[in-house]
Amino acid sequence: MNAVGSRTSSATLHRAAAATLLLAGLLPAPGCNIVAPVASLVAGPPKTQAAHKLDKASTAVIFIDDRASQAPRRSLRNVVATEAERTLIEKNVLAADQLFPSAAAARAAQGESYDAPISIAEVGRRVGADRVIYVEMTSFSLSRDGVTLSPSASARVKVIDAATGQRIFPDDAAGYPVTAQLPRGAQAPASLAARAQVEQALAKALGVQIARVFFTHERDALSGRLND
Repeated sequence: MNAVGSRTSSATLHRAAAATLLLAGLLPAPGCNIVAPVASLVAGPPKTQAAHKLDKASTAVIFIDDRASQAPRRSLRNVVATEAERTLIEKNVLAADQLFPSAAAARAAQGESYDAPISIAEVGRRVGADRVIYVEMTSFSLSRDGVTLSPSASARVKVIDAATGQRIFPDDAAGYPVTAQLPRGAQAPASLAARAQVEQALAKALGVQIARVFFTHERDALSGRLND
């Protein structure tokens, strides 16, 4: 073998040895399990499937019902609905021209009394929507004990056929439960301005959670649970 061939063989051996050492450093020791983390990296974060798919051929309107006054301010209902609308459009669940403004549903329900409420289907018919995304507020609180900050809000969601009054979703007559939670703090907001700011953020979070009922999304801490 000539000098050039010898040097080439030597370089090849050095590279092979280096590659072997590199692989030895990367490969786990016997018994180490890297399948789960690698699979997680490939698949991405866990996802929650849509609980219901809205009919893209039908129009809809969101109606927030808070007759029990769970939200401390009426304007927060508008925040919840507007954020839900924005998210549905942003995620291409419905086109903007398929979603009637929630303010129209609120106006349609004006004049109803607690003892004689207007039916959900009637609200949809007055607006001209095919479907009503009905949201009943069930809780809205910034603190459980009055001292620490633990913002949490919940609602129940239904989809009603405006023409027939039939419930399209869910099977449970009580509605589909939705919860939104914000990060906790050592102390609840002291000033009215600070309190209003947290209330606004919580209302927006609930709006997002309502919209998420209708599309597949990555799990996060918005609901306070990974199995949201």
